[in-house]
Amino acid sequence: MSVPRCTAGDTGFADGFAAALFGSPPPGWLRKQGGRPDAGRFRIYRNNIGVALATALENRFPVMRRLVGEDCFAALTQAYASVWRPRSPVMLSYGDELAAFIEGDGFPAVSGLPYLADVARLEADVSDAYHAAEAPVADLSAIACLAPEALDRTRLYPHAAVRILSSPYPVGTIWSAHQADGIAPVERWVSETVLVARPHADVRLTILPSADVPFVTAILGGVAIGEAAETHGAIPDVGRALVALFQLGAIAALHTEEVGS
Repeated sequence: MSVPRCTAGDTGFADGFAAALFGSPPPGWLRKQGGRPDAGRFRIYRNNIGVALATALENRFPVMRRLVGEDCFAALTQAYASVWRPRSPVMLSYGDELAAFIEGDGFPAVSGLPYLADVARLEADVSDAYHAAEAPVADLSAIACLAPEALDRTRLYPHAAVRILSSPYPVGTIWSAHQADGIAPVERWVSETVLVARPHADVRLTILPSADVPFVTAILGGVAIGEAAETHGAIPDVGRALVALFQLGAIAALHTEEVGS
C-alpha cells in the first residue's frame, strides 16, 4: 500500500484516514504497488477498529450485553461507534454517551427497554469508580468524638470513586441480578437510587433507602451535616445513614467549620 509523503503537521492525511476508518470511502491515494486502488487491504484497518471499539464497549457494559443479547448488542455498538468516535487513545471512558444515544433513539431496536439507558449510566459509573484515583477513606472514629454542635458544622468530602445515580427503574437490582450465572427476575419494579463506592479494590453498589436519598445527596454535595439532616424526615435515622456512608467507604475526609466562619 503506497501513501503520500506527509509531515507531522499535515492533518489532511490523518483526517482522511480517520474518516475512511469510520465508513467514508478509502482515500484515493491508497494504491497498490502497480497503482491500482487498495480498498481490500484497507478493510483490515477498518475491521480492526470496529473490533477494538466493540470490545471496549463489551468490557464496560457487560450487563447491557446480557440484557439485549449478543447479536443486538453487537448491532448497538456498531450504530454507536458510527456516531461517537473515541476522543482519547485511552479507551476506559469510551461509551460515556451511550445512555444519551439510547435515549435519543439512536438505536430504535431497544426503544422498548426504557430502563436500558439508566443501566448504561450505572455501568459507566461502575467502570469510572473502578478506575478512579486511589485515596484513603475516612474512619468513623473521626466524627465519633465530635460534640453535637461541632458535628452540625462538619462537611464530608466523598471519595474519588463515589458515584450516585437515581432512576425511576430498579437499576441496582437489575445490575445485581446479572452478576450471577443464573439471572433472577426482578420482583419489585420500583425506582432506586444507587450509591457506587470503591473503598479498596472492589466496587460496591448499595441501593439506598428512599428516605435517606435527600440526606445522602446533600452530604455528598458538600452540605454541612446539620443542614443536610433537615432534609431527612426521620431524625433518628440520620445517624444510621451517616454511619453507613463511612462504613461503605464513601467518605475520604471531613472538615469542621469554626464558629462564625
